[in-house]
Amino acid sequence: MNETAVNRQRTALWLVLLAAAGTFALTMGTRQTMGLFLSPLNTATGLGLGSISLAFAFGQLWWGLTQPFAGAMADKVGAGRVLFAGAILVAVGTFITPYMTTTWGLILAIGVLSAGGAGMAGPAVLMAATTRLIAPEKRGMATGIVNAGGSFGQFVMAPIAAALLVGVGWANAMQVMGLLVLLCLPAAFLLKGNSLQSAPAGQKVVGTREAIRTALRNRSYLLLGAGFFVCGFHVAFLATHLPGVISSCGLPTMLNRPIIASDQPANSVGSPQEEIT
Repeated sequence: MNETAVNRQRTALWLVLLAAAGTFALTMGTRQTMGLFLSPLNTATGLGLGSISLAFAFGQLWWGLTQPFAGAMADKVGAGRVLFAGAILVAVGTFITPYMTTTWGLILAIGVLSAGGAGMAGPAVLMAATTRLIAPEKRGMATGIVNAGGSFGQFVMAPIAAALLVGVGWANAMQVMGLLVLLCLPAAFLLKGNSLQSAPAGQKVVGTREAIRTALRNRSYLLLGAGFFVCGFHVAFLATHLPGVISSCGLPTMLNRPIIASDQPANSVGSPQEEIT
């Protein structure tokens, strides 16, 4: 392979990585800044923090539950199609949230559409879509870069959401955030294809049920899953309820933006480094 071909291949791989990281940045960044809208939603709907929190909590569970099914779907129809549909769902769910005035309406918009779409355009599908295109010795670094994209998204989207809240009001701000997610749609075309197409000739294709059984018998997988289970208790909880805690303590609301975004630069840097080591 000549130098020109190598450079083209390297450029193509970086485009794939940036597309995946950018998609995760937009979907995760939008989800993780929704806590800024909790108080305005409560004021506008009068439903109470308990009902609104229920919608966010359901969304956190639904986000996790959709990912294995999204992965299985990506194996059959291609990652690009799943990512495209996921981005549309996130945008629609976020956009219609201001029109929801009941608990069930919020569960539909926030908990089902937005969270489910984020699961379809989430780390499971994105990392699988990139690693199948990258040499095995570089896959750790690749997944680290994609994961860092989600953290970078929260770091960038939190200030944007806060500025929009002040500038155009909470309802318009939420709808703009939904529209911003559509910026990741072109990435779906770069990440098209499925694992069956990229499997080496003669390699046995493992079905979904067999893959699940194998994973559940793997101690490392179970420990990794337990770690992510704990993550849901602190990261999701903080992103959703920290703005309300800041307000109830009598602190300036302007602190919401830097506090929500502050932990993400370290995570963005640490994710690729962890994969290297």
